[in-house]
Amino acid sequence: MKINRKIVVKFTAALLAMFIALGVTGCNNNQSNLARVDMEKMQKDMLEADSSLPQMEIMNSKKAEGESSFKYLSRLDYSKVSDYFLLYSSEGKADEIAVIELKSKSDMAGAKASLEEHLKKRHNTFEQYEPSEVPRVDTAKIVEKEQYIALIICNNADNVKSAFLKMFEK
Repeated sequence: MKINRKIVVKFTAALLAMFIALGVTGCNNNQSNLARVDMEKMQKDMLEADSSLPQMEIMNSKKAEGESSFKYLSRLDYSKVSDYFLLYSSEGKADEIAVIELKSKSDMAGAKASLEEHLKKRHNTFEQYEPSEVPRVDTAKIVEKEQYIALIICNNADNVKSAFLKMFEK
């Protein structure tokens, strides 16, 4: 029995292409099924949820310095981030509202650990120069939903948390 060499090469090439295609779609499967929310609307709604907030500055992934500024908030590898925003007090208060959208839910534990580390740094900073802000940092909320994680430091954190979670209601 003779084996046609051209047929074997074509069959092998087709089989290899199929495995590559399956591998690529398999690697991206974790993100492709995740619903996305409107980060600009989320930012607006969360900001409006606490009318006692001081003047807030905005940093996000859309700005030119977005990637380098992310290092202030989190030590998480920026390649794992789809989008983020950070609202922080321009008056030197503890108030911060941040949301990170991860590319993969599997990075949630690392994101949470980095936000907890950020809170420890904020605690130490305020302990040194504005001790009255320390209790606000110590009662901060970290909230996870889908591939999103939020950090909330403000007077009406429960309202801001509700605004965050409302974004996921269908």
